[in-house]
Amino acid sequence: MYSIGLKKLSEIICAVALIAFSSSASAQGAKTVKNPSEPTPEEKPDIAQTGNSAAAQPGNDQTARDPESADWKQIVQKEREDFDGDTDADQPAAREEYFRRGRTVMGESAAALLRRGFLQKQAMIEQIKEVKGLIARGIAGNIAAPHLMAAAAFSNLNWISMGPAPIVSDPTNRQSYGYVTGRVTAIAVDQSDLSGNTVYVGGAYGGVWKSQNAAAADATTVAWTQLLDAQVTEAIGAISVQPGGTGVVLVGTGEPNGSGDSYYGQGVLRSVDNGTTWINITSADNGVHPFIGGGFSKFAWSTTSTNFVVAAFANVGIANGTTPNVCANPNPNACIGLYYSTNAGVTWTSANVTDAGTTIQPGSVRDVIYNSFFNKFFAFIRFHGIYFSPDGINWLRLPDANQPGSAMTLLNCPSNPSNGSTCPAARGALSYRRDTGAMYVVYVNGNLSDDSSGTVGSTAGNSGIYVATVDPSNGGTWTQLGESGFVACSDGSGSGCGYVQSFYNMYIQVLPDTADSTKTDIYLGFVNLFKCIATSTDPYCKNTNDWFNLTHVYGCNPTGSLSFVHPDQHAMDFSTTNPSIMYFGDDGGVNRTLNGPGLSAANSVCGQHNPFDNLNQNIGSMSELVDFSQDPTNSGIVLAGLQDNGSPLLNPNITTPNNTVWQGANLGDGGFNAIDPNNPNVYYTSNTKVSIQHCNLGLNCNVNNFSYLVTNLGGDVAPFYMPFILDPQNTSQILAGTCRLWRVAVSGAATGSPTVVSTPLSLNLSTLSATICSGSNPDIQAIGAGGSVTPNGSQVIYV
Repeated sequence: MYSIGLKKLSEIICAVALIAFSSSASAQGAKTVKNPSEPTPEEKPDIAQTGNSAAAQPGNDQTARDPESADWKQIVQKEREDFDGDTDADQPAAREEYFRRGRTVMGESAAALLRRGFLQKQAMIEQIKEVKGLIARGIAGNIAAPHLMAAAAFSNLNWISMGPAPIVSDPTNRQSYGYVTGRVTAIAVDQSDLSGNTVYVGGAYGGVWKSQNAAAADATTVAWTQLLDAQVTEAIGAISVQPGGTGVVLVGTGEPNGSGDSYYGQGVLRSVDNGTTWINITSADNGVHPFIGGGFSKFAWSTTSTNFVVAAFANVGIANGTTPNVCANPNPNACIGLYYSTNAGVTWTSANVTDAGTTIQPGSVRDVIYNSFFNKFFAFIRFHGIYFSPDGINWLRLPDANQPGSAMTLLNCPSNPSNGSTCPAARGALSYRRDTGAMYVVYVNGNLSDDSSGTVGSTAGNSGIYVATVDPSNGGTWTQLGESGFVACSDGSGSGCGYVQSFYNMYIQVLPDTADSTKTDIYLGFVNLFKCIATSTDPYCKNTNDWFNLTHVYGCNPTGSLSFVHPDQHAMDFSTTNPSIMYFGDDGGVNRTLNGPGLSAANSVCGQHNPFDNLNQNIGSMSELVDFSQDPTNSGIVLAGLQDNGSPLLNPNITTPNNTVWQGANLGDGGFNAIDPNNPNVYYTSNTKVSIQHCNLGLNCNVNNFSYLVTNLGGDVAPFYMPFILDPQNTSQILAGTCRLWRVAVSGAATGSPTVVSTPLSLNLSTLSATICSGSNPDIQAIGAGGSVTPNGSQVIYV
């Protein structure tokens, strides 16, 4: 629930319009369901969902995440199995399935429509200013259009931010993440500030926030300012500050992490005054290659030509935002790739990328760096491998012998692959030591079925962690690092060890050890944050348990108590003048340490504590709301569903540290929810699939007293977040949607032991038969009810 001005309201109206016009497979538009007088017997229970009806985006970049592929179905099914019994386990692949549906708007680019709506809104704002001037002169009624008169009156309303910011992840201490605020996808330290205090962070859809005292000794005093509230999008993939204190900041919009709720971008936002004002660059090559619809993974600046910068451009999680009419020649992914600017980001040009003289069709560029020791750029390109460039304009593929691992060959990764099934380069991340040039890479195989186990790197030559101490574009070769303590990290199989969710969370960062510069500190961000200290006697982390788990999110009791850091790592940066100061971004927000050496093996044991500080207390909301409900008797009480940050509650009686602090009421992936208007002490929350919980204690509801109310609806497979409402004519009745509409009669809701009877009110709306929902059927996305009252509730129901 962001603070909502006229811009935000227009975005909400736009979002409603998108929902109203979206369609999924054979289900189109709203349907009216009559209330049957007789219940229909439930069908046989439980079928595992194995796919969805949305087609994969064409082109080589999406093959390994094709929702209809056997590998993708296997990974989603594995997540479901791992989820059972652990309500806080994350499920990004299954969440992606849910968000894939309904994201195409009448066959047009949703990204382009969003930009068109933004420009219309900007024009309307200027018109409203003129109308308000006419109103002040007393003549508006004679010449102003009625809709502008209404909008002018509406624009005088005052909107107050309700957050959620910050959120106490769980006041019962069942999990200990401290304050959370939402997914942080990018971090950039302004290196011209030698104190390490000036930091920019970007959210998945939370905009860019800036702090100028981020290294303050007291973390509770760190202040943040939102920089993008007036811009076309707040979906962020990359942030970079031009070296030298020029004031230039580049923000790459669109989040390229592999999740279905990764939103498409609107190009590059460029500031010349440290983020005060912005200009939106929407394309490269004078409009031939639009940026609208994609996402930026990284920027890399040359240190020899200080205005020269390279951008890594990629598909967003669902790859459905790309403008098709321009990018479809010769292939739908023509717009993704490498781009360079010679004027610090004012204009952009597509780079020339070749394999031994053959111009390639690049896949998503997952990372790009400038190695200032070797004076060359390096990039990791999906389903191709590692490329280098001395000038950032012309790029060559590293020879097979100089690629990491034995499988990343030109034979397995051809110049223009029809799919990525043979190439192990699904996703990779790069880093290097600035004082020696030693390069590090971690990458994962395109065989995503291995990803759910966390052991994808165990197959020699196919993926893993590598180092090259000599320039790989000049004969240097790669040595694979050990994985002991990383793949097996004591958090449990599939629960945060190794490469789990590497399509969603992955980075590598290296720097000289802050206590002994002859050593190298290597950080890996996946579900957990890992560290290895490479030494002269053990340069490749080959000893037993060389990797230590800095966060142990699921390995200590309570969850997260080792470091109080949320799982799913996405970003890291540090002060080059004082490398002990580091900043980390994850699904819960932003953390830091002022004591790099304190992040140690000795402190990475349950019962000890790694010295992380939580910086979410004073930052604004970066959450992505699924749903919220308001207490009808007290407008200050609000219950919300915040995806991976659970179902928090705004309690007006709690005002510390501020009056917008929210308390985690229920855990897991927070979805739809409700507060009973006839008994405001009765709360309903939901997690994923068929999973509705109940609590009758009002403001005292927490994870320990929510109980499962609905866990099965005739064996139907439900959408990732199953929509439900309380029937407005009878609030003891729940209306829930799978591919069928269900009425759930609740008896004893005011007690701690309610009972339910579930009755289907419709056929399978896809097959128009009584068959159960298998997961391939289009799901109900929204429910409305009203009309005359019947003995069971509303007479007319819309889905």
